[in-house]
Amino acid sequence: MEKQKPKKVATPGVCSPTRLDSINLEDNDVSHNDNVDLERPPGRKAEKERLNKRKNKDRGNEGGSPILILLEDLKEDRKKMNDKKIEMYERSYLQEQEKIDNEKKKTQTEQEKVDNEKETIRMEQLKEGE
Repeated sequence: MEKQKPKKVATPGVCSPTRLDSINLEDNDVSHNDNVDLERPPGRKAEKERLNKRKNKDRGNEGGSPILILLEDLKEDRKKMNDKKIEMYERSYLQEQEKIDNEKKKTQTEQEKVDNEKETIRMEQLKEGE
């Protein structure tokens, strides 16, 4: 992990002698050390803590105990699992319904074949009987 070096504030270069008159040197409020403290970006740990605080705030558990948070997570996980189970049962039900429909169509087709064969036999018997 590379450490970032703090950026230095640009300081004005050496002024020409003609411009020295325009600089106010009597200002007591301004310190001669005008370096600005630049904060380094937050580390991984600080970023995780910030995200956890945001999650807790979103849940309304700001300052809540870790056990309550854990219970909420378990509750959400169970709900997701139950939703997945319901979805699987629905798929299974639909597949069974399709299977039943296909069996009915197959049975109906076989019955039509038997009826056609009977009709063919009956027609042949009528022709022979004439």
